Amino acid sequence: AQVCKETIRLKPLESVSYSITLVKHCAILTIYSMLLTSVSAFIILETLLHFSLSCRLAGGSTGSVVIHKSDGQPQKQLSATAALSQLTVQRTWDPAPSGCARQGAAAPRITDCDALLQRVVFSLTSIPKRIHHIRPVLEAILMHQSRPPDAVYLSVGPVGVLPEWLSSLQTQAGSSKLRVLQYDHDPGPGLKLLGGLREELMAGRPDTLIVYGDDDIVYGKDLIRLHAEEQHKLCRASSGLPTAMGPRLINAGSHQPIAVLEAAGSVSVPAAAVPCGTFAIGNSPAACKFSDDYFLAREMGLSGLRLEQLHECHMNWSSGDMDTKCLRKRLPHIESIHALSQMTLNNDGSVKDRHRGDWRTQLERYKTCERLLLR
Repeated sequence: AQVCKETIRLKPLESVSYSITLVKHCAILTIYSMLLTSVSAFIILETLLHFSLSCRLAGGSTGSVVIHKSDGQPQKQLSATAALSQLTVQRTWDPAPSGCARQGAAAPRITDCDALLQRVVFSLTSIPKRIHHIRPVLEAILMHQSRPPDAVYLSVGPVGVLPEWLSSLQTQAGSSKLRVLQYDHDPGPGLKLLGGLREELMAGRPDTLIVYGDDDIVYGKDLIRLHAEEQHKLCRASSGLPTAMGPRLINAGSHQPIAVLEAAGSVSVPAAAVPCGTFAIGNSPAACKFSDDYFLAREMGLSGLRLEQLHECHMNWSSGDMDTKCLRKRLPHIESIHALSQMTLNNDGSVKDRHRGDWRTQLERYKTCERLLLR
């Protein structure tokens, strides 16, 4: 505008036409300058807002996470740093909760098969060296399921400091949807089932369908829906006989081979049908404690619970893969951290090392567990 003024003052106006042309140019220049200023201000404002939001979600200074005690009651909401570093469970793990299937009794029939469709939860566990990497696993279950779970339980032992990203993930999903359960004692990998199971039974929800799996697999979008629908079909077809179900069903053991459902493919089971004996895994020999698939399957079989294959996931035993609606991808960078398949044992069944075994070693460990339990 100042340039226009100076031009008008210094340039003699020889004609009306020239004056009009000059005024037009000055007006265009002024409007362009105003638009450029407005756009620049808008871009700067958007950048600041985006940066502020990113800091709030990624940082731990303003976020918060709700960690639940083992009695199912949420502790008051704390800052992320305080909440993630605080152990909140005050009692030991050992007792089995009321509501589980008692030893020697037949698995109770399901009186309302429709209940298997009404409340479905997902349960998993992790260890300190792996937990900081499992966000994609949780996101796949929390946010990308065609039938979203009613709750997701992440149960851990005394891991120390939990990852701060749990704060933003819990904010997105809701503290009642993602429940972080921290125990003062770690019963081992069987916690993947027993953590969520304990919470549902203690809350008086024996009809809940528990789906549990591993922390190194991104499960497919239809996993929860398929488990619920197939459990419902089998329940109605069998007049209420409860079933444990999963895509990966093998036989394991030597003297008395049994059917075993592998949690790598995911397993579902009605809460009230899980035998109380499964909670003894934390006090079992290392060969059994770290052979959770075998130990849990053995206890389920002894209680008369049926173990069936979830055929809709189309397990390919040659490649180890399943249909993408059940399994999207494996996460090798997590799988390689303290993999149970790599664990080897001494002759007495104690842990020898965690790096030299493979899937064959794992099957041998199942046989060792069998031998110890049959003594």
